Amino acid sequence: MTRRYHWPLPISMLLTALLFLLLAGNSWLRWADPTMDFGRELYYPWQILQGKVLQRDLYQIFGPLPDYFNAFWMSIAGVSVHTLFGVNLVLAVGATGMILYLFGAWLGWLSGCLAALAFMVMGVFPFSSDIFGSFNFIAPYSHAATHGFITALFTLTMLMRFVRHGHPTSLYLAALGIGGNFLTKPEFFVALLASVGVWAILLARHDAQRWAICRHHAMRLFLTALLLPLCFLGYFLSLLPLNQALRAIAGGWTILGYGDPTRLHYYNLISGLNHPGTNMWIGLRSALVQLGWLAATLWAFGRKGKPSGASLLAFAMTLIFLLLLIARPGWGAFSLIVMPRGLLTMTCLVLLLVAVAFGRNTLRDSPTGRETMLFLGVWGIFSVTLMVRKIFNTTLLGYGFVLVTPGFLLLVGMLTGAIPRWLAARHQPSAIRFVQGLYVVFVLFVILGVWKNSSWMYWQMHFSIGKGSDRFLTFSPSISPNALVHARFDMWAMEKLRPNDTLLVLPEGLMINFLYRVVNSTQVHSFLPPDIATFGEDYFIEKIQQGRPRFILFWYRPTPEYGYPQMGGHDGFGQKITAWLRQAYRPVYYQENRFSLDDPGKKGLIVLQIRDDIQNQRGNPPP
Repeated sequence: MTRRYHWPLPISMLLTALLFLLLAGNSWLRWADPTMDFGRELYYPWQILQGKVLQRDLYQIFGPLPDYFNAFWMSIAGVSVHTLFGVNLVLAVGATGMILYLFGAWLGWLSGCLAALAFMVMGVFPFSSDIFGSFNFIAPYSHAATHGFITALFTLTMLMRFVRHGHPTSLYLAALGIGGNFLTKPEFFVALLASVGVWAILLARHDAQRWAICRHHAMRLFLTALLLPLCFLGYFLSLLPLNQALRAIAGGWTILGYGDPTRLHYYNLISGLNHPGTNMWIGLRSALVQLGWLAATLWAFGRKGKPSGASLLAFAMTLIFLLLLIARPGWGAFSLIVMPRGLLTMTCLVLLLVAVAFGRNTLRDSPTGRETMLFLGVWGIFSVTLMVRKIFNTTLLGYGFVLVTPGFLLLVGMLTGAIPRWLAARHQPSAIRFVQGLYVVFVLFVILGVWKNSSWMYWQMHFSIGKGSDRFLTFSPSISPNALVHARFDMWAMEKLRPNDTLLVLPEGLMINFLYRVVNSTQVHSFLPPDIATFGEDYFIEKIQQGRPRFILFWYRPTPEYGYPQMGGHDGFGQKITAWLRQAYRPVYYQENRFSLDDPGKKGLIVLQIRDDIQNQRGNPPP
């Protein structure tokens, strides 16, 4: 490696740490959404500490590891919002460190530092809009997603350490990571298995000594991978029948057979399947313009001697197209939406280059080159498998913070690490300096565009929700209906709500249950269109009948992402549920005169109390 583009490890570590502190300070306490998703991540661990059990008492969506992990830390540091903030900050530091190590050790420490910065901005601390508020590592929509990513990252780190050092301990730690990953979310387990499979194939073909060690330990590694799932199975078997215990450890795998998610507006929207042809062309166009500029840069400045007139013309033309691509939507939109649209194509191209390099055996005399290409291949498979869920809509909005960001990290490593290494092998030091500089500018432009958008969002968040160690900041009620429901409900709850009351929040809002420490007695908590499409309205009515919550808070939650304006009303969803509520509950508190079960299309809320005859009768209330 030439000193002309080498970046010392101490500088990378120091700069990464300083940037992490800067980003954390700039976004401090502004990570959580006040009603959506993250409330479930707080409520479940609290209820587990109260003796509740997943699958039996709590409606289970994902694997059990994250909820019990968070419950463990709450039992030590206290049941509060800040406990999970603190735990997740520590986990984010660990994940950032592993990314710095992986990309730095195999692609150069400049690449490692840039990849770590990209991960912090796009994964750890992003805030893309006032609608998508729970998509970051500190207050995630699902800890199964962040823990799934971190356990996969840990596994890949251990596997690459084994490639470098050959010590079996790394293999056993990787096996533990695989077992833990199974207990999170299916998409991360599938992506991890795919990347481990590619790692094994490439290792078997190009490092017989390391592969022999793997074969020698194969059975013990398999048993090690089963260790965590078997521990959880034993725990659940002590509390549940066998079929429920199996479902409890399976988590998200158990709902894959319910309904057809491709028919739902929301999943079609986030995957781009709503307009697959148009979305495919948009992504391909973005990739072609970016790849054209990157290739023209390499052609013009990545060879010995002065660039030719033709190469300079190609560079200038593609640069103009790139600037037009940026200018039309603006800097922030380009970084969040336009540039990531091409990541699927660019990731596939990197995988093709890796396959060609190994297929032609051009790396047989270069152990460093083999390790570099092996890492790119493994990370590329991991990235492209995660992007399948957003296949034609690979923007950073929403789930992009874990599903798309790895693809951008691959691009960072390829541009600022692998290509300069290739130029160094061709003894072109002057080309390294210029080409790498242009690529670094492009990468930083995208990263800073994402942070510019997030910083603007954080700047507007000054409304305080919760008290003491539960306090966090969000948008004002004049901007966000999610904050409005807290401000209006608090006036009633402080006077009327008692600790032994039970409360159900519709269509979602376990954050309110957690902040007031009041139990949801129904076993279900989300009444959004995907949930209703999966289980049917009768299922949710039955759960309300069985739980008989004393109060129901029904609030205006706009749901355009699901293809409906809101819950209830003639053009909403859940009409059968709201019709049943009119019979079994009576209103005791209103906010906004025009908001009601009959007219839920206005910003506001209504508190319902169960009718005395329904509360006191035995059996289920009649539908």
